[in-house]
Amino acid sequence: SSSHVSGGGGGGGGVKRSRRGSVKAASSVVLTRGLAPGMVRLACGETHVSVSEAHLGKLWALYARSRPSPMPPAAAERFPEVAFCVVARQLSLQGGHEGAGGMQAACPPSVFETLRQDLGVTRELFASPLNCAFPRFCSASADVDADFGSAGSFFLYTPRPGAYLANPPFDPAVVAAMAVRMEALLEASDLAGERLTFVCVVPAWTKPRGPHLPAWQQLAGSPHTTCALTLPRAQHAYVDGEQQLRGKGHACGRSRHDTSLLVLQSAAAAREVPFTEPMQARLRRAFSLANTGEHPLQKTANGC
Repeated sequence: SSSHVSGGGGGGGGVKRSRRGSVKAASSVVLTRGLAPGMVRLACGETHVSVSEAHLGKLWALYARSRPSPMPPAAAERFPEVAFCVVARQLSLQGGHEGAGGMQAACPPSVFETLRQDLGVTRELFASPLNCAFPRFCSASADVDADFGSAGSFFLYTPRPGAYLANPPFDPAVVAAMAVRMEALLEASDLAGERLTFVCVVPAWTKPRGPHLPAWQQLAGSPHTTCALTLPRAQHAYVDGEQQLRGKGHACGRSRHDTSLLVLQSAAAAREVPFTEPMQARLRRAFSLANTGEHPLQKTANGC
């Protein structure tokens, strides 16, 4: 069967296919197809992980984007190894359990397109090569993600003027730290007179005296918060955090909780690019169950 890996940017590089349908690379990572429909197994010695053909193709597109065309053979030979590292790291962040992807759920494709059109959002601040919607993003694992477009951790990243989407892991400590970092960046933008906008997607931790309430309040109570919306859980969806494990695409799933959409802006951004009521309505529709669908992996991987 054909694949982005065996193509090697047109030349195939050092990737070799055995008679049994496996792809062997100089990195000693073996890619095997046909064990399950639409899935690929990547094995390094006795350790192996599985990923969908679609997501392996997405990884190849991201990897190839920052390399010459045609791709040098040495770079093509290295791809199976770095792809294995990305999938293995993602699995480790889920505690090694393939069914624990809820912390890694992504926004539906319609949300990214709406934010791109309305605010010019073209970068995520919390993503991975497997679930990113744009070719450049921030991620927690720069050591393995950099080959696929990661700019590193958001907490070490200084954004240029513009608009960014933040859909962090739904952990109160992470959300609180994100709020502190955003406040510092927005204050610096105010001093420089620059436009900076963060669109934050977090659980609506609004239960009185709830354990996560302080983290939510730190973000929602920022003096830079210009809009706060609540999406009832029965009326919106997320992309499954286990999407890379599904061989034939995947569906968006109904949210298990209410979601807060919080827009934080510098003074210049709030004045020149306000998040208007029509924009708010479009974002609500983009999150709604009626508008969610299959994630266009190839389209987003190529940044189109």
